[in-house]
Amino acid sequence: MQERLALDIESAAKAISVSPWTIRKWISQGKLAATRLGRRVCVTPEALRDFVEQGSGSRRGESKKTQKG
Repeated sequence: MQERLALDIESAAKAISVSPWTIRKWISQGKLAATRLGRRVCVTPEALRDFVEQGSGSRRGESKKTQKG
């Protein structure tokens, strides 16, 4: 299967099991990089992967640091 070059808001949300509103909020807060393709706002798979690996979207009350070591 070939990886997509860009994901729309809904596809990005499905990929990490959050709502599209959460993706939009992270983009508006500057936490998640996005780009415009015409009228559509898209997220690259790399940007989404980096965001998830950083844990930048941690839930309220959770620490952004992992408990390793």
